[in-house]
Amino acid sequence: MNFKFTKELSKEEKVYFSAIFVIVLLFIISEYLLIHKGFYAVSADESGHTLDAYFWYIGQRKFFSIWLPFQKIIYSAAFFIHKDLFFTPRVISIIFGLFTLLALIDFTFQIFRNQLIALITGFLGVLFLPISVFSVLPLEEIYFFFFTIASLSFLFRWINTNKNIFLWFSVISSCINTTTRYESWLFTFIIFSIIVFRIIKENKSKREKILIILAIACCLSAFPMAWIYLSYINTDKFTGFINSVVQRYGSPPLMLRIQNNVLFNFFSVNIKSLNILGVIFLFYLFKKKIIVKYFTYLFGATLIIFSIATFLMNAMPTHNFWRLAMIWSLLLLPFTSYLLYFFIEKGTNKKIYYLGFVTLFLILISLFSKQTILHSNYSYITKDDLAAGQLLEELLKNNDDKVYISSYNSWDRTSVMVTSQFPERFVKNLNGYYNGIDLTINVSKRFVDYLKTMNIYYLVLRPYYKLEGKNLLAVKKFKMWNIYKVPN
Repeated sequence: MNFKFTKELSKEEKVYFSAIFVIVLLFIISEYLLIHKGFYAVSADESGHTLDAYFWYIGQRKFFSIWLPFQKIIYSAAFFIHKDLFFTPRVISIIFGLFTLLALIDFTFQIFRNQLIALITGFLGVLFLPISVFSVLPLEEIYFFFFTIASLSFLFRWINTNKNIFLWFSVISSCINTTTRYESWLFTFIIFSIIVFRIIKENKSKREKILIILAIACCLSAFPMAWIYLSYINTDKFTGFINSVVQRYGSPPLMLRIQNNVLFNFFSVNIKSLNILGVIFLFYLFKKKIIVKYFTYLFGATLIIFSIATFLMNAMPTHNFWRLAMIWSLLLLPFTSYLLYFFIEKGTNKKIYYLGFVTLFLILISLFSKQTILHSNYSYITKDDLAAGQLLEELLKNNDDKVYISSYNSWDRTSVMVTSQFPERFVKNLNGYYNGIDLTINVSKRFVDYLKTMNIYYLVLRPYYKLEGKNLLAVKKFKMWNIYKVPN
């Protein structure tokens, strides 16, 4: 007897999944091209996150830090499988970038229940700044993007199907999301508010509603409460994690604070890319679809509250401040795709609309690509950093030698520390023998003897440092770094 366990796909479904396969392929090609051209980092934060995870992995750093722990946990787990401090974090980012793209496609489908709009969003998403750039960077953003979109996708699927399994998937996604970035706490609170509103409207007993709401509230608040407790243990203040974030930033002038604000950058990024067109259909569909109404409340509330809070607290980054606006830019993309679908739908009656679709689609692709290229033209970690680190890896892998590294900008050191694969071997302070500030280093016999007692056999210096004396051997001089060896 023959059993047929799987349903045969319809022609439309085959086309749909084939198109998704093409989107995935385009995504992989796009990310490969970014890495191939030497785009490894937009700031020192990438190396900072990697080092934070690595030192926790080897037991030299606390669990609590200024950053939420998801990235630290997943990197540490990955290092058990393959300890490569440069490539492993980037592979993980690409994987989550792909997850984010697929979640965005499903999120779009749950809003519009239309496969064509979902596919248009997928094709545009491959080139859109939040996915294309952050999928190759070891930063928290890509994890935050994925779990935010996944939680919303499951939430809307629950509303569409009334199946509680999707409600709990949304809750689980939101719970994990609270461990990625602090913005997720605000998203989680608004999502919880929507869930509570929907549960109250359900045809269930009051007792059952209260129990479900309390259970969800406990799940969603578990990590934030635990993190606040850890903050108290480590800083003696329940709000210590907030103070730690704020203290990182200075007090720039008012106009600069406005320009750095997430709301300003949201409009800047989306006007330049024309993704702002999605706002038109966000308002157009507000009263036509209940899910769009929920989404609009969440979108507007999170964007406005976060903009005001960070402005008043002055907790905005001093570099690459455009990063904060990325999640709202990404969430707006499905509505820009709806505009393109609108042209296709109208084209059945008037062919001029097809021309409008093709024209706008090409313009969007061009502007999206331009933004991605613009933001990926500069890499904080350079090919020179990578080459210097790879040489140091070869020099250090068969011994326990240490390395002294000096640079006027202390953050610059982190790039080589990561690419060397042995950051725990680096020494940054020579205890009075050299202050790290003078551009001329007196390489006396006494200085060399001290290095040997500290087991330091390599020095990594910027080219602008000058050595007095001939007691060191030049191993190799790169454009940005010079490597010297202490003779045995």
